[in-house]
Amino acid sequence: MNRRDFVKLMAGGCALLALRPSGLLFDGNEESGLVEEGLVSHSSWIMGQICNVWIQGVEEEKAHEAINEAFAAMRELERSLSRFDPASELHDFLSGDPARSFRASAGLVAAVNESRHAHRGTAGAFDPTVKAGGPASGLSGILQDGEHLRRASREVELDFGGIGCGLALDRAASILRRHGVQRALLELSGDYLALSAPEGMAGWPLAVADPWSGAPSEHALDLRGEALATSSSRPGTILDPRTGEAVSRLLQVSVAAPTACLADQRSTALLVRELSWFDATQVARWA
Repeated sequence: MNRRDFVKLMAGGCALLALRPSGLLFDGNEESGLVEEGLVSHSSWIMGQICNVWIQGVEEEKAHEAINEAFAAMRELERSLSRFDPASELHDFLSGDPARSFRASAGLVAAVNESRHAHRGTAGAFDPTVKAGGPASGLSGILQDGEHLRRASREVELDFGGIGCGLALDRAASILRRHGVQRALLELSGDYLALSAPEGMAGWPLAVADPWSGAPSEHALDLRGEALATSSSRPGTILDPRTGEAVSRLLQVSVAAPTACLADQRSTALLVRELSWFDATQVARWA
């Protein structure tokens, strides 16, 4: 299958434009899949978004088995990290006595540790303690002793919205690899993670969408063995940790990186830093 034939199977999305299988069906409740030109696809509702997975080179039944296990792992992480689910582990932690030690799951501990790493690596531009109206309290307000967490005060917030999708995609990809899947593309909330390229192709064909029209821009790439994430200042949901105000100078930043988590956090950080040499649709690569 050549690139032209492959692209015929695909249609556009938004923010990051994946070239999607045109036969993919999703009714909002049921998972569904298709097999076309050796491509198996599956979609499901995860983290308030439709999550899509495309696999090539694996028998249909085995592919769906791998995808279902990956979806289950992503939902487990969602139950830990969701800021809005009153039954989530994060909600329990934030609503409890801040002085009391909270025994966290491996998923929550990993998210906190990754956030600390991202905070240092971006000089504070990525900060999950940010909240509207004032400077972020900083991760020093999350006290940690191994798997036990505490908050320095009730004012300390924690929101993994800028890293959760990346963590979920990386976890799902590790499960697909464990099942022997080599060629796959995963998408969640406009973030993409590619394993090896489809047979006979340089990579999974993607194009960054124009932030004004939603149409494919000239920034196209063949994604393989890395992730691609986009952060947008619309609709004003990304806050500057220094002020608590919505970022507005840059419209959109896309980052390609070795992992989805790294691409996710760095695209947010670059938008916050408002680097003047980024235009609205430029793709940066982070080694």
